[in-house]
Amino acid sequence: MDSSARQDAQDALDVLRETGFDAELLDDSGADAPPGSYSVRVPARDEAAALAALNAAGEDVPPAGPGDPSDSMDLVTVFEGQSTTAELEAMSIEAVLKANGVPCVVQSASEIPTLPFEVLVPKRYVELALALLAEARAAGPEAAEQAQADAG
Repeated sequence: MDSSARQDAQDALDVLRETGFDAELLDDSGADAPPGSYSVRVPARDEAAALAALNAAGEDVPPAGPGDPSDSMDLVTVFEGQSTTAELEAMSIEAVLKANGVPCVVQSASEIPTLPFEVLVPKRYVELALALLAEARAAGPEAAEQAQADAG
């Protein structure tokens, strides 16, 4: 997430609405939206004209095309477990990653016990996530207890 993403999206929305477009701002509250993401949408028929309006207003917009071909935000599984402790492990992994600024998603179907719990991170964070998890495992539960004691 870019720290100015929300403001950038709001600026683009303002320009589009001022120039007569039916535009809407979407944030990361949607079920499939990556954390910290914002997007401005217009009807498909208005896409080219909306991009031209944003460019004319000096907004930094990518050239029109079929979408971002980047795969750096594709999700990759860094943990998968199906044991009786898999949910607890997934939640612990999520806590470690989020505490270190790594966006992640826990995927599960807890109502169907035969399906695994997974923790997924964007591809560009895989190495960092794996290093953080290895460090946490090496430090052991005592380090987690000490961190909680220090925080509280």
